[in-house]
Amino acid sequence: TYYSKGFDLARSSGRSWRAPQAAKTQFSEATVRYTSYLHSPASRTLGGEPSQDMTLLGAEFVFDSGGAFNTFVQANGVVSGFAEGYADWIMGLRSNDVLGLPFLFYEIGLGAGCGGGIDVGGGLLWSLGAGVELDLSERLKLRAGVQKRETFSGAFSVVSPSVDLSYSFRKLERTESNAQKMHFYTGVTRQFPNETYFKNRPEYSETPNLLETTVDVFVTDHLYLTGQASTAFTGDVGGYQLGLFGLGWHGMVHRDFSASFEVLVGAAGGAGVDTKGGLIAGARAEVDYWMSDDLALTAGLGYVQSVQPNGMAPLTANIGVKVPVWF
Repeated sequence: TYYSKGFDLARSSGRSWRAPQAAKTQFSEATVRYTSYLHSPASRTLGGEPSQDMTLLGAEFVFDSGGAFNTFVQANGVVSGFAEGYADWIMGLRSNDVLGLPFLFYEIGLGAGCGGGIDVGGGLLWSLGAGVELDLSERLKLRAGVQKRETFSGAFSVVSPSVDLSYSFRKLERTESNAQKMHFYTGVTRQFPNETYFKNRPEYSETPNLLETTVDVFVTDHLYLTGQASTAFTGDVGGYQLGLFGLGWHGMVHRDFSASFEVLVGAAGGAGVDTKGGLIAGARAEVDYWMSDDLALTAGLGYVQSVQPNGMAPLTANIGVKVPVWF
């Protein structure tokens, strides 16, 4: 079973900022989320113990099709408290107003959650929520809300108060120099463990490899917001995952080559990797070789570590492909 939605995004040249004909669906907001999961008495760990409350950090992208509802894609990961390594992903619809009041909204979503030793059954979960929005400036918006989230199977049921800070692109004038552009990247990232990478496993020597998906949203010709999700597929660290977001700079250094640099923060955990509660930070530099206007081969080097000391702090290397689109 799956749900899909066409976004009608236009393709464009990776080496030119000349926009094609405007797409129907437009990227409208990038959001940083801070939320708590307050478990109901029915929530349980895989061992049958009552689940405890936890704090999560997340990110969200919002797409506007000009109708009564916007589509959002959201990811959250534990950064402190109970269940280090838990993360979930939600795709849903959010109303633009309630009874004609533009500062009120309600939302519905469907997604998946896993990790942290929580009994999520098969992982599929639903979300219902409501809240208020406040415009702080022409571009910044503060959103406060509460959601009810529950899995269709397993023993996971939470109330989730949240505070979101959004950067809005709706009022940006669409010109050739305004860079309303996105890069979609997918590839493989290898982490090179340090001595405190694992919890109580000093003899472990395998090098974890992760599948990564990244979206870069440009706010100027060179600056972009980035959201990254990675999950392990080799290295005996099944269940290890990371979610990162941050700010990057990108520029052409040759006719066929471009370079970028990013600073990142997010959440990670699972498989005995010692993320010291889940909150992590890092940086990465990449080089793109544009094989055509619509496809680049990307390679990068970076570093990521737990914010709390004496935890995971691996060097990273990544390789993959990048595709540009306009929104």
